[in-house]
Amino acid sequence: MVMKYMTARKNSDSRQIWALVHRSSSGRVCNIQFAQETLVPTCLDQSMAFKTVFSVLVVFGLVFCVGAVPNVLGYCHFNEIYQLGDSISDVGNLIREYPLGASTNFARLPYGQTFFEEATGRCSNGLLMIDYIAMSAGLPLLPPYKHKGTWFGNGVNFAVAGSTALSSEALAVHNITNPVTNSSLGVQLDWMESYFNSTSLNEIDRLRKLRSALFMVGETGGNDYNYAIFQGKQMEELKNMVPQVVEAVINGTKRAIKMGAVRLIVPGNFPIGCLPIYKTAFQGVPLDDQHCVKELNEFAKHHNDLLQEAIIELKQENPNTVIVYGDYYKAYLDLLKTGIDSGYEVERACCGIGGEDEALNLNSYGDGIAWVRASMIGRGSFGRVYLATLRKPSSKSISLPPVMAVKSAEVSSSASLQKEREVYSNLRRNPYIIQCYGDEITIGSSGTMAFNLMLEYGSGGTLARRIKESGREGLGELESKLHARSILRGLKHIHELGFVHCDLKPDNILLVPISGVIRAKIGDLGLARRVSISKKRKLGVCCWEGTPMYLSPEAVTDHVQEAPSDIWAVGCIVHEMLAGKSPLKGKEEELEILRKIGEGREVIEIANGVSKEAREFLKGCFVRNSNFRFTCEMLLLHPFLQGLDDDAGVDVDQSVPFDPIESFALVYDDDDDDDDEYTTDSSS
Repeated sequence: MVMKYMTARKNSDSRQIWALVHRSSSGRVCNIQFAQETLVPTCLDQSMAFKTVFSVLVVFGLVFCVGAVPNVLGYCHFNEIYQLGDSISDVGNLIREYPLGASTNFARLPYGQTFFEEATGRCSNGLLMIDYIAMSAGLPLLPPYKHKGTWFGNGVNFAVAGSTALSSEALAVHNITNPVTNSSLGVQLDWMESYFNSTSLNEIDRLRKLRSALFMVGETGGNDYNYAIFQGKQMEELKNMVPQVVEAVINGTKRAIKMGAVRLIVPGNFPIGCLPIYKTAFQGVPLDDQHCVKELNEFAKHHNDLLQEAIIELKQENPNTVIVYGDYYKAYLDLLKTGIDSGYEVERACCGIGGEDEALNLNSYGDGIAWVRASMIGRGSFGRVYLATLRKPSSKSISLPPVMAVKSAEVSSSASLQKEREVYSNLRRNPYIIQCYGDEITIGSSGTMAFNLMLEYGSGGTLARRIKESGREGLGELESKLHARSILRGLKHIHELGFVHCDLKPDNILLVPISGVIRAKIGDLGLARRVSISKKRKLGVCCWEGTPMYLSPEAVTDHVQEAPSDIWAVGCIVHEMLAGKSPLKGKEEELEILRKIGEGREVIEIANGVSKEAREFLKGCFVRNSNFRFTCEMLLLHPFLQGLDDDAGVDVDQSVPFDPIESFALVYDDDDDDDDEYTTDSSS
């Protein structure tokens, strides 16, 4: 997500530097002088024509400023503010978009910690420009549009982090995807129109009311270029996009005017070559006088030049409307100079990314803010899995373990990882499920954006490897009982929260050493679904939802996967632990056998040598009619699992010794075991 990296330009706190441009002519003017850290406004004319361009208030949050926010815009009598845009202005819309938005880092601390003491969805550790503009106008902070039930009496913020000026369809023409949101400028304007139509005011009263409103049309358009750059587009291709992006911004402004806007600010692009993320990614290229990436800054100027020309034409078409170009480019450069002269570290972001003092150790996917990739320890259709360690293991401010497993995929092909993250977000922490520490977007040396899922590291390897290293003779009844109980405890938690795992198998059970014992934990939730949407899931020829050997009969015959389907898989796993093989292992046409079982023409054959209690336990898992199959609760109370200490686990010294790296490599030479958690694809 590009907007996450834009925190490098929005390290907001309770104090800000203000930069303004003053223009004057006939009509009403809010004349705001920039005098160090004080703003002195005067309204030059009380005429209601509003023919003049009023000054642009640009509040930018990389460095701090002494003193409270002056009510300078109060002199202009704005009663409402309506904000469109992206992460520069989003105050909580994206985090209310599921699944990706709700799982973004700025939905959690340290974002928001310095002002709100909680994350609000702002890409900042404090306030944003629009917050300071509202305060300067004497208005409360604007609520996000998607925060339903909120009072919108003083305006609405429609901005969505990661949004673009062009629609997703228009971006697709350029072979560009928005990996974050479809809430483009046009969508936000649809929301605005819907909101105005929902009010009790008639059109005349609404238009009269909006004459005292300020409309912020952006900044928007920057992410159109950001995504293009990160997805490998060349400069010539970017330049070809500019007229279309500018047209989208101008058309959006026209729509706002048609709805009743009479005072608008239309900001330009920032000097993107000065952004820490680009200075880090494009090292060794020519720099300009500001020590920024020259080609990118020249490109930003090109966009701004075309935008200003279009605004001049728009003003001529609407002589009774005040339209101001927001010179964010100049304001940013002024801020850099002022911040450096004042001794501030302007290239350090609030919540950690890039900059000359904190340059990234970039690789194909890039490292994280707090962690560094080690060796690749697995791969699959979703991407790759790496061992990761903390940059500063002794740091007490980082709530991450010293070693993690990080699943990574390019953002454009990370749908399965994002779905897995969504499931983890809905599952409260459970000691029998692999813990998720969050997600992070990184950028590699080639500009590749990667979605990373940070997970608990199962240093004991997989249950599949444990069974294999037992010589395929089984683990023994005691160890099998202990692992079965752990699996059922974790699965019970999943089912109680309304989810079905859909892909339980020994490869997706990880063994984690805890306090001298090995505990089995359920992992790989990439195929997990809510019960309400797991029914009637048709199994295609090329892409199976789950692994055939562990599918239930109803999944094959009726295309249904519900909680009982997971119980069938548990039976297969326990049978494999006890006998060293699956009840279907070695049989040809596994799916055909399952169809026969579902139709009552064949039954599961339980291996000889298992105890009577174990056999009855397995029969409860293998009931053909899923309505009568045992549940997790019933199995946990079954005599087979009784007599165990509540917190008992497999002693480490009794288990086959594991190498912490080799056991997690998950890439085997033999064909029988190449379907481990991180080496299999969805068709395994």
